[in-house]
Amino acid sequence: MNHPKSTRSLGAASLVFAAVGLAACGSIRTQMNEVVITAIPNETAACTYAGFVAVDSVEGLKNVGMDQLRAQAVRLKANTVLVSSYSASRDGKAFVCDPPLKPR
Repeated sequence: MNHPKSTRSLGAASLVFAAVGLAACGSIRTQMNEVVITAIPNETAACTYAGFVAVDSVEGLKNVGMDQLRAQAVRLKANTVLVSSYSASRDGKAFVCDPPLKPR
């Protein structure tokens, strides 16, 4: 089957954009894994405040909520989130800590 050149170019461009999108998804997951969540205020005392983060309504899914906090921290270029409680965290403060806190 013979396709016009423009159709083949469009298909190739679509594949390139899809590959870039998938690479970006993997990249944010890697960055999210580097974000430390802490409930100890002293751990962020020497860090720089980056912004407020909050989760959408996630009933009973602690890990999903923590992932949302981490994703928002990555968007703020932060590497630490201070929460009031590990079990009931719906929001927190994002910080850039240098050196970064060690993941737990």
